[in-house]
Amino acid sequence: YSVKSVERQIEIAYNILRLHTGLGADADIELTDSLDGIMGKMIENKEAKPGYDLHNNIDMQLMDTQLEIAKRQIKLEQSAGLPTLAGYYQYTEKLLKPEFDISPKNTMGLTLKIPVFSSGMRNARVKQARIRMESAENTKELLWDQLQIQEKQARYNLVNAWEQFANQNQNIEVSSKVFGMISLKYEQGLVSGIDLISASNNYVSAQNNYISSVLQLLQAGLELEKLYSEQYNNK
Repeated sequence: YSVKSVERQIEIAYNILRLHTGLGADADIELTDSLDGIMGKMIENKEAKPGYDLHNNIDMQLMDTQLEIAKRQIKLEQSAGLPTLAGYYQYTEKLLKPEFDISPKNTMGLTLKIPVFSSGMRNARVKQARIRMESAENTKELLWDQLQIQEKQARYNLVNAWEQFANQNQNIEVSSKVFGMISLKYEQGLVSGIDLISASNNYVSAQNNYISSVLQLLQAGLELEKLYSEQYNNK
């Protein structure tokens, strides 16, 4: 029963992966990355490295874009009060010309517009644009502080998960050796079946704890990677 349950859980995991990757329900999936390779990457990420910049965070990049738009909006509102000069050229060819026609065929001219009566409204729009820019700057500063706090917490969680993983990895090695020794003694009649069952249960419990620590380490590493968006993936 337990084996069948695990097989169903594996199939559910594959289906979830197909759903997230946009594959069909019957698509074959081949996992090429090894767990040891992924774990090694997460272990390396527990130490801060040069080049990992929070400015690569997608939320920070979006905030930078919004701030740049706000700055450009100020310039746009300011430029609305500048005089505008437009030139034109016109060519006219008449099919039926009168005998006496002094109108020129080619006409050129300039048009100058100077906004005079919209200065009050224009100044109000410029002030509103400045307020939006200042609001975007404050939001960016707040976001930056939040990202720094999240990074510290994520690194703490990653280091803590790594320590738990290292501890459980050591425990499973010890439990495996103990189970092997008890099994050998049981075959020789030196211990009872209860001792063998107890050692077996301890070994299974150590395996479960090890798998749980692996999942916690992977989750902690992924949370840290999210802060840098694609930064880790490009390394």
